[in-house]
Amino acid sequence: MRPRMSAQACQHAPTRDLVPTPLYAPTASPEPVSAKIPTRDGFRLAAEVWPSVGADPHRAVVFVHGFCGNRSENGLFRKLAEECSAKGLTAVLYDWRGLAPSEGDFASTSLDDHVADFQQVVQWTQQQFALDSGALSAVGFSLGAAVIGCALREKTTVGSLAYLSPAVRPRLDMWPRYNTPSIKRELAENGVVEKPGTSVLLGETILTSLRETDLGSHALDLEVPLLVCHGTADTRINCEGTRKLVDARKRRAPKSSDFDYWEFSGASHSFRPSDSWWDHIASAVTTWFSARPSRGS
Repeated sequence: MRPRMSAQACQHAPTRDLVPTPLYAPTASPEPVSAKIPTRDGFRLAAEVWPSVGADPHRAVVFVHGFCGNRSENGLFRKLAEECSAKGLTAVLYDWRGLAPSEGDFASTSLDDHVADFQQVVQWTQQQFALDSGALSAVGFSLGAAVIGCALREKTTVGSLAYLSPAVRPRLDMWPRYNTPSIKRELAENGVVEKPGTSVLLGETILTSLRETDLGSHALDLEVPLLVCHGTADTRINCEGTRKLVDARKRRAPKSSDFDYWEFSGASHSFRPSDSWWDHIASAVTTWFSARPSRGS
């Protein structure tokens, strides 16, 4: 196995060890519980569970971070998880395989691996909380939205979704950043290349996944309630591309109550620099999930 450098260290909230029995009971205040979620091929994904506050855990939300990110998504997901917990929704956050502290070699993974891992996290969450698929929602940030979208095409079922700064067309929106002479040269010489600005190593397999993955012009045209949020100052995933996808969705179902689009003027890819945008997104996401009745499996 080639040597692997871990993702840059991130600050994790205090967690306590997972106690399998009883399951994650409702709590009086939000405090994350650490967990390890097994993949189908024997790795363990580092995760944290935010139990619902003052309510039975009959609804849950799985959060899928972006490319080379971390389960807190630099604080955004923890903000949303705390809000979900306070509104009676159990939140499950996890690190992709190979991104510390999850096990595995990220450089050798493909997007298919991460889709399969998301499906496993969904199954694990359903089993832990005795939920049917309609009682489980998901949030995908950036490439995390593509992971969820690919899983839906493989018959994974969830009750409702939220996409944040969605990178659902990686071939168009992400691959060009890595299709450069310098990256090609380093891959040829070393077999891996550092993602610019991080210590995460990328291999040919994961980069090929970016080149070959495109959920198409109807990527938001889903048979599940979907909330989409994007900032107009996003320099990584162009907001204009999301607008076109939104228009395509609205043309099919112009009066649908199962779709909504929130645009944040001046917000970056991570919905910065204004702190108020995180507050608005947290409110929008939790309201979206809470307002949707649990859909049968």
